[in-house]
Amino acid sequence: MVQDHSQANRRLNRLAWQKGLSLPTDMDFSHRIALGNLRHRRGESFDRAYMRQMVDDHQSTLAMFRTYARNGADPDLRAWAQQTLPALEHHRSMAR
Repeated sequence: MVQDHSQANRRLNRLAWQKGLSLPTDMDFSHRIALGNLRHRRGESFDRAYMRQMVDDHQSTLAMFRTYARNGADPDLRAWAQQTLPALEHHRSMAR
């Protein structure tokens, strides 16, 4: 999963640079809250919370990617979203 995400991020960074776009450098608020929640857990409690977060994150990410892959304004970013979808679907399946 780390390899897939790293590869997708490298491609996205390259596209953003080519298009003069800047990408976020920090987590959004909801992910900072989720990280804080995980920091205080151990053992099975951590495992359950982490996996629940992974399923939820992949569900919402898939929804965004599917929408952009169909309707995105930028053809290069739309193609990137389309190429990334299969790995995201696989990751969601693994998390489930």
